[in-house]
Amino acid sequence: LELALVEVPHKRNGRLVKGMLGESLAPYLFDRADYVHDENYVTALEHEGRVYCRKGKWKIVNLEKPYDEKTFVLYDLSDDPAETTNVANKYPEKFVEMLSEWRKYRDTNGLVVVSPSR
Repeated sequence: LELALVEVPHKRNGRLVKGMLGESLAPYLFDRADYVHDENYVTALEHEGRVYCRKGKWKIVNLEKPYDEKTFVLYDLSDDPAETTNVANKYPEKFVEMLSEWRKYRDTNGLVVVSPSR
């Protein structure tokens, strides 16, 4: 939005518009910063019950049914960028931390996780 010189309206049709999450890429693209997000930045997404949550090099994801917290797996993206090895048992404290980050993100952003009927 910054690069396109677009401002998000505060209201549309009389309703409040929630701002987009994230950071501008402009400083990174124009060599004013070495990174977009630091290692403490948390991002997450939910789609039809599937979830991912990432913080730094760590990522939890649930891609298998049933789509709930019991099916989350943990990846260390610095060692496994292809996400092939679940390291939740190797790093149980990190797994718990990432579940906490997911719950905080979900609650803060009002995400409603619905398991699809298929």
